[in-house]
Amino acid sequence: MGFGAASPAEARAKLEKLKLEATAAAAAPPTPSKPEDEDAVARLAQKILRSSSIEEARQHAREATNTTNDPRLAPLFQSPSKGRDKATPGWPESVEMYLGPTNSGKTHRSLDFLAKIGSGCYAGPLRALAWEVRHSVEARAKKVWGEHPPTVGLWTGEESRDPDAPVLCCTAEVAPSHGNVLVLDEAHWCADPQRGHAWTRLLLAARSGRYRHVRICGPVQSEPLLRRVFEKHEHAVTVHRTQRRSRLHFERDPIADFPAFLQQAKSERRFVAVVAFSRAAVLSLAGIARKAGARASVIFGKLPPEARRKQLDDALAGRLDVLVCTDVIGHGINLPLDDVVFAETKKFDGTQRRDLYVWEAAQVAGRAGRDELPGRCWYLLRYGA
Repeated sequence: MGFGAASPAEARAKLEKLKLEATAAAAAPPTPSKPEDEDAVARLAQKILRSSSIEEARQHAREATNTTNDPRLAPLFQSPSKGRDKATPGWPESVEMYLGPTNSGKTHRSLDFLAKIGSGCYAGPLRALAWEVRHSVEARAKKVWGEHPPTVGLWTGEESRDPDAPVLCCTAEVAPSHGNVLVLDEAHWCADPQRGHAWTRLLLAARSGRYRHVRICGPVQSEPLLRRVFEKHEHAVTVHRTQRRSRLHFERDPIADFPAFLQQAKSERRFVAVVAFSRAAVLSLAGIARKAGARASVIFGKLPPEARRKQLDDALAGRLDVLVCTDVIGHGINLPLDDVVFAETKKFDGTQRRDLYVWEAAQVAGRAGRDELPGRCWYLLRYGA
């Protein structure tokens, strides 16, 4: 019988008794909760944040919920990705564009804002760039948040680390469509025939209010297109035009003796990037550089993540004289370069071999020059230029 009763009559009687008890409980005034001790709440929060593993953190969270119902602890029990993925249709609270040349601080300012808020997404064109930005945001977040900064995750087409972290650095194709802050880098890629759809998707998500704060970075040439995206609310968009911090000098005379040029650059402790547009050319030029006595390494698109990270670490640590690469350095990777040398000025774009567009060449050449130190751009006389 129901309710553990021996007969239908006894079951009905128990049911009536339960109804009366439920009615009385609903009518009774709520028992006032004791105000939480400030120190006790702080201790519980620190205990959760300082856990050595996710399992330990969950155990501390369960203990905390049995001890207190203080709403200040609620964010510690929630999955970070839930807050990021909530849509808020309408119009974002803020939209700011940082438009200017390379080495002008566009992305720098946007990443400062992302680290300050502590929740959102950085989306860019390269796996190597997402990896670099992740480390940059981690350092910035530590300065802002102290001992307990938000976790920064990485998500690209080939690797994933803490993808549910409150801050995510990723390639544009896999970036979430909702969140708190969106930093959309290299916005001119929205016009690219092969990959532009990824930037367009994020721009439309930003315009519809699925991100609360939007920061867009790109060259000044992208301003007309971006203004069309936000034209209905153009008055609510703030545009910052940034200026390059260092001079960039284009050498008119080509490099006739490549090994001699590299030897001189090494003696002057100048860090040189040599740019070509095929893996065969990159490896060939690296071989020439090594024969000239330079410490040379390579970076190209299909290099495994571990190898690419090692090359970038070596470059940033000053363990290289020459970096031979494709135009990946033109898409935001920050290296302490003094000179950029074009070994080729034609590339295969997936359909045909063509001359570089002016903006493509400018993006690559602009990587020369560190902070306020001037940079120089060259081209080889006898290779593929």
